[in-house]
Amino acid sequence: MFWAPYFLSNHVGMDASAAALMATIFDVAGVIGSITAGLICDRFLGGRMISTQLPFIGATALSFASWGALCLAEKKAGTTFKRAHVAAMALVGFCVAAPDGVLGGAASRNLCDYAGSSDVALAAAASGLVNGCGSVGAILQGGLTGKLVDNVGWSGLFLTLASAMAATAAALVPAVGVEMRAFASRV
Repeated sequence: MFWAPYFLSNHVGMDASAAALMATIFDVAGVIGSITAGLICDRFLGGRMISTQLPFIGATALSFASWGALCLAEKKAGTTFKRAHVAAMALVGFCVAAPDGVLGGAASRNLCDYAGSSDVALAAAASGLVNGCGSVGAILQGGLTGKLVDNVGWSGLFLTLASAMAATAAALVPAVGVEMRAFASRV
């Protein structure tokens, strides 16, 4: 979301200081989302961290898709819905922060534990691979975001992000299965 102030200024029409302030809503909502996910994990899912993240990832995909639909609706209506963009940004921040923290951190170590591996080097390698992939995404996003917006507009960017999150949800399903089997064997 490094491009959020630019989006709010150039697409939504906010002045620069308002755009910068409104962009922080993404992070504030992310804190609330992370706390909510932690409470759900501990109180309702018995500590199953990876299982907790799957609905958040699905919700992120739906949030991005809705944000893309908002941009398409604006184009058709010939107007900008400023408050709806701020709400969309908050919703995406709420939904994506917990998976970002868990999947980029403890999840890879937990999967190694669930698989019965006590190999510390394997857990470190798995964590390094996950974080390395995240770093590549962060490096590439600056140029890719601009190219996507130039070629398919903001709606195309948000719909691309929705598709990426849906693919992430599908890729996470086997990890949820590993976690569920590990927790079932503890009972």
